[in-house]
Amino acid sequence: MLPPPFFALLYAAATAGTLVGPAPIRSACKCLLMPLLLASFRLGSGAGAGRFAVLVSAALAFSWLGDVALLGDGDGAFAIGLAGFLVAHVAYAAAFLTHVRGGPTRQPLTAWTLAAGVIACGGLVGTTVVSRTPPSLTVPVALYATAISAMGVAAALRLRGTSAASFATVFLGAELFIVSDALLAANRFVAPLPAARVAVMSTYCLGQFLIVAGCLRHLRDAGRGG
Repeated sequence: MLPPPFFALLYAAATAGTLVGPAPIRSACKCLLMPLLLASFRLGSGAGAGRFAVLVSAALAFSWLGDVALLGDGDGAFAIGLAGFLVAHVAYAAAFLTHVRGGPTRQPLTAWTLAAGVIACGGLVGTTVVSRTPPSLTVPVALYATAISAMGVAAALRLRGTSAASFATVFLGAELFIVSDALLAANRFVAPLPAARVAVMSTYCLGQFLIVAGCLRHLRDAGRGG
């Protein structure tokens, strides 16, 4: 189940503007991305969809805060953006965990294999980035790396608690979100990357879209009982 087509088209246009538009258009389009996804999700999930929908909505709202903050310059804007996305990842993780039936320890080996891959990659990237961050940002960046890894693990542990389509869509979206953040951190703290802005934003925009699409698919498959 995709977000409502009208909003999907608007989101695609905002994504294109964010990626290839002139600077003022890029900024304006970036500020529209999460409101469009949030409106799409709220319309698609309907009223009374439960705690899951509230948590996903919160994740999108705090992602918007992160997007807007990162339009600024300097460590202050970066710290606010980091805080916004940290809360977003925690909210996503909490939402995904509502689908983990029987508790984390009772999930199938496939789910834990995927989760182990997320942890390993997150640990490798996180350790590399943290070692290069300024002292004032070491703890926030380390907390952020932990939060985003937890979000990826929670997405992996949904395997048995939702449909195959919802699981695959959300998990792919979560991993693209992680890739986007890893590219952003590597470009800022490790070494400049070629076409970094386009790489960061394209993986981010697609990742967020897939997460929302997968969450809507879950609500449809579960009869909006999330």
